[in-house]
Amino acid sequence: TCTLPALQVEAAWGTCVAHPWAAALAGAAGLWAWTALDRLHGADRRMFLTMLLAAIIGLLIALCTYQPSGMFFCTTAAVGLLSDADATTKSLFRKAFGFACIAGIALIGGWVVYQIGSLDPANHAYTGRMGLTHDPLAKARWFVASVLPNALNLQNIIPSNIVAAVVAIVLVGGLMFYFRGTLAGRAARLALALAILPAGYLPNLLSRESWESYRTQAALSSTIVILLYLAINGLAR
Repeated sequence: TCTLPALQVEAAWGTCVAHPWAAALAGAAGLWAWTALDRLHGADRRMFLTMLLAAIIGLLIALCTYQPSGMFFCTTAAVGLLSDADATTKSLFRKAFGFACIAGIALIGGWVVYQIGSLDPANHAYTGRMGLTHDPLAKARWFVASVLPNALNLQNIIPSNIVAAVVAIVLVGGLMFYFRGTLAGRAARLALALAILPAGYLPNLLSRESWESYRTQAALSSTIVILLYLAINGLAR
């Protein structure tokens, strides 16, 4: 009976049991990355290297388990980078660059693992979904027109452009009030916050397939909720 289609579907979806663990590991990798970046210029080089290596390996394992869950690394980065309203813009962008380098190394490692896995003939059945996109502009339009409005609807399971627009306005306006400093500094932090959104969906933006299923939006939606919380705090001041 295990060969029956219904049970095959159950078995296939049963593999999703690892997705929350990948998200948790990616979040831990973000914390390890933050610890490493805090000790970048410190005297304890051993701790820096240990945390840096743990962040890269942890994120790599999470990405190899399930790429969308692995992007909870960006959600953790958003919390660390943006929750401190008084941090200097220079220090924030320096740490953001560090996060990007760690994520880049892990993503390259994940690509190498994918290339090794693609050598297995059993994986050739998924060639329509595998590989990098050949039209990045189309993927960017798809993200703005389909993925982002869907995520901005939060708990609204029937997406509405009006709801997405209201949430976006509150998010952008509230963050400008939340951040402190000069107008230029607040605008730079807002740009950083908005850049984290597509970064949290990067594996799907790089891949050939374009399907905005909810299971691919976990990190993106979570980041939006966190930014919205900061924005509401800014409006409430």
